[in-house]
Amino acid sequence: MRSESPRQLQKIDSIFKSSLKKGLNDYNHNIKKGPALTLVINQIGFRPSGATAEKKF
Repeated sequence: MRSESPRQLQKIDSIFKSSLKKGLNDYNHNIKKGPALTLVINQIGFRPSGATAEKKF
């Protein structure tokens, strides 16, 4: 995920994680057979917010 705004980046992260958890809960609520699914979220990198400087040709 990328954003120039740290606040917006946090908001995007929160929405993304909430959506994953809701989908998991919805699925597990309707499961008929077998074990419930689980979710593990691992951060694999860190890219801070910020803007890229424009290139001048």
